[in-house]
Amino acid sequence: MDQNIIILIAVSVISVITAFFTFKRHNLMDKTGALVILASVLWVLGVALEMASTSYSVKVFWSKTQFVGMAIVPTGWFIYALQYVGHEKWVTRRNLALLSVAPLACLILVFTNETHSLIFSNATMSASNPFSPLDVTYGSLFWVFLWYTYTLLIFASLLSVQMLIRSRRLYRRQITALLITTVIPWVSSAIFCFDFGSLPFNLTPLAYAMVGVVLVWINPSRLHLEDIIPVARDVVIDRMSDGVFVVDEQNRLLDLNSAAREIIGYSSKDAIGMKANQLLPFWHSLIENAQGLRASGKEVMMNDRIYDIRISSLQDWRGRLNCQVIVLRDITDHKRIEEELRRYSGHLEELVEERTKEIRRYSEELEEIVKERTRELREAERLAAIGELAAMVGHDLRNPLTGIAGAAYVIKTNLASKMDGKIKEMLEIIEKDVVRSNKIISDLLDYSKDLQLELKEASFKQIINEALITVGIPENIDVVNEVNSELKMKIDIEQMKRVFINIIKNAIDAVSDGGKIVIKSEEKEGNLKVSFSDTGKGIPENIMIKLWKPLFTTKAKGMGFGLSICKRIVEAHEGKIFIESAVSKGTTVTIVLPIITNLGKQKVKAPTLLEASQSRS
Repeated sequence: MDQNIIILIAVSVISVITAFFTFKRHNLMDKTGALVILASVLWVLGVALEMASTSYSVKVFWSKTQFVGMAIVPTGWFIYALQYVGHEKWVTRRNLALLSVAPLACLILVFTNETHSLIFSNATMSASNPFSPLDVTYGSLFWVFLWYTYTLLIFASLLSVQMLIRSRRLYRRQITALLITTVIPWVSSAIFCFDFGSLPFNLTPLAYAMVGVVLVWINPSRLHLEDIIPVARDVVIDRMSDGVFVVDEQNRLLDLNSAAREIIGYSSKDAIGMKANQLLPFWHSLIENAQGLRASGKEVMMNDRIYDIRISSLQDWRGRLNCQVIVLRDITDHKRIEEELRRYSGHLEELVEERTKEIRRYSEELEEIVKERTRELREAERLAAIGELAAMVGHDLRNPLTGIAGAAYVIKTNLASKMDGKIKEMLEIIEKDVVRSNKIISDLLDYSKDLQLELKEASFKQIINEALITVGIPENIDVVNEVNSELKMKIDIEQMKRVFINIIKNAIDAVSDGGKIVIKSEEKEGNLKVSFSDTGKGIPENIMIKLWKPLFTTKAKGMGFGLSICKRIVEAHEGKIFIESAVSKGTTVTIVLPIITNLGKQKVKAPTLLEASQSRS
């Protein structure tokens, strides 16, 4: 096999390997370079296979195949140059489509050349050496396409020259490398096309492949790792209290100051070159939020310290990310003071809120008390007025009632033999109504006047038994008297008997259709507790709240003074009376009196009507 073919194949293999590793990089420019290398390989292989073929038709096929690489390489090289010098914004879909028009048109013309001969008009084989390329006479449109490719290369070179002039000295090595690699294929193409020398084959694809391999392996970041260190580093950065880290685009540590070394616990010799995530455990979250960190910062915990992090990007001459500067400021003490202030502020806010709530609650309670006392005062004044009116009316009504009772008695006595049953019945009704009216008047007078207690020693059991006898229990009602206490204490016997009679009558009315009344007593903590329970229908809640009000009654007869007078009498004994009831289950009236045994016979003034009204509320 011809040595030229071996060289071409070897270059192709090296180029394919280079393109493979280059394409794996995440940089878009490197991917473009890899595609240019692959197109150059296709061009080189076309030349090699054309030389290796001995058939004219096969040579023509591979000669045409070379035009695929020949069409792609100049355009791809121009795009690579745009990306290399920092003009990626020009590489848009629209511009790519426009740049693809000429290569596609050329390929169509190449593979249809037999019909028009515009690309090459004649192609012959060498009689002396069958392994040499075809001797081609190119058509007019070939030269048009050739000058199109030269125009692209000229523009790529001009861009390189422009950046060479504008760039700093530190970056001129990269620009010079790009300029040289652009010129070499251009010169080799001109030598072959214009026959300036005797060449065995077209060296242009070989030149493209080789310089492409050289260029993509020259990583610009390798040429200036130390260029990011400022002149005054030892004076400014290394003496900063904040930790400063510098990482490249591969997240490798390039430099750090003394504060940073203390934070990570590594020396510069050991740390430089390590991956950032090996030194900073929070690095992955920083990368995700790097854009926001440049503006707002982030707080992280490391080695029991809290740090505020700021990230600044350093860009190269092309505007690309060159490296990142990470500044860690220790804010542990600041956060501790801030937390103490926040806690103290929160405590003050809680105190203020608590005091405000208390003041509001006290204000509401005071307002409610004022309303309640106003209502009670009005109610007491009303009851006092009723009491005064009742006293006057009671005295005025009692005399007529006495006359009516006397007249009924005279009629009944003197005319008994002349009256029929109907008249006698009417007289009995008159007498009963007079008695009931007299009782109402007595209640009115009792309620309106001062109550004087005559305390005497008496047995509670005896008073309850007398009350039961006085009331008279119907046969259909079962009374269970469980009062066994023989306790004697100082009470007003008649007034307390009146209380018991009233309560027992109410219980009888509650179980008028039949039921049970249970009376119990209990001595506890210096008090005597007496309860009267019935199995009646109970008292609804809306009535319970009105039971102690005078003039309130649910009975057809009576004025509603019974329970009010009972309460007044019990409270005059410094006791308490209360009622518990459940609808359909029954009612329990409980009286609690202090046990008094060491007083002589004496009179005790009970509260007045106004005082009693106030005590009820």
